[in-house]
Amino acid sequence: MYDIKLGQGCGIKATMLTPAGGVCDLRRARYIAASLVLPSGATMNCEDIAFNEVTNGVYVRLLGTRELTTTGQYGIVFNVKLEDKTMYSTPVVWFAEVKEDAPTGYHELTLSLSLTVVNFPDNVSYTGASPKISDKNTWLVYDDDLNAYVDTGIEVGYANLLSRYDGKFAEIVVPCTEATNAAAAATVAANNAAAAANSAAGSASAATAAANTAAGKANTATTAANNAATAANTATGKANEAATAANNAAESAQRVVDTYDDVINTLAHSDCTLDERVEALEKALIAVLSGAVVIPKLQIKELNVWGNNSLALVGDSAPTKAPDRAGQFYIDKTARALYFSTGNAAVSDWKIQ
Repeated sequence: MYDIKLGQGCGIKATMLTPAGGVCDLRRARYIAASLVLPSGATMNCEDIAFNEVTNGVYVRLLGTRELTTTGQYGIVFNVKLEDKTMYSTPVVWFAEVKEDAPTGYHELTLSLSLTVVNFPDNVSYTGASPKISDKNTWLVYDDDLNAYVDTGIEVGYANLLSRYDGKFAEIVVPCTEATNAAAAATVAANNAAAAANSAAGSASAATAAANTAAGKANTATTAANNAATAANTATGKANEAATAANNAAESAQRVVDTYDDVINTLAHSDCTLDERVEALEKALIAVLSGAVVIPKLQIKELNVWGNNSLALVGDSAPTKAPDRAGQFYIDKTARALYFSTGNAAVSDWKIQ
């Protein structure tokens, strides 16, 4: 049962079922009507009723200013004439309760109802006009002789609905409540799905942002890795050059070492030879100085003492420059004179002998 706010309306789509549970084909119906059961128990015919041949459904519109004008529970009954003088009817379905505090909104209701033959008394002349429900909850049928509805005394209920086909009590199919519960569950599921979708969308957005950030960092890392690889290649090249230079230097050093060894060997040999000669010269000088050896003749072209200073100088005239040092001799060949130096400050340091 639906809650409808006072002053609001609703729509009903009704599907008629056979006692066996199949859908009744209303395209061959000669008459279709609907009666609204008011909260007071009175009934009123529904004005806005239509049949759709495509959907095989009966549509009823109830207005808050015309039918649903008071608070309370409302029911509905459908009457269908399929064959001549045979009227089918549904049980009363209490589909809505009008409340002052119900949520605002227009409701569309879907009902499935079973059609059964109404068990009218045989003495009632019945033309097939739509039966009605009295304020005593009994069926009213139209009497052609009286030209008016008469009360059959038959209560509207399960016991008075007989199957036209097998004479057994018909099973009334009213899945309105089930449909309502299913619709409510579907609404909750849809809301949950929407919330989950929104959450997933938020997570997807966050994941996308994180992926973009990670991609940026990966690109930066790739660039850094490429730069490092380039630097490593450059360093490798320089290292190879340094290794080549080191190898060349090692070869040069080895050659120097080899040359040094040769020089050392030569010097060592020369040193040995020089020692031998110095020793021989030393023996000769000692022998000369000691008088053991007499030099019969000694020719000296130039005898220098203290560097390039000659011990004896020779000229064609008297000395004209100061001596190089004291103890130096000067011979004047023209005058056949001999000079001896006593210093080296001036020419006057030459003293004639």
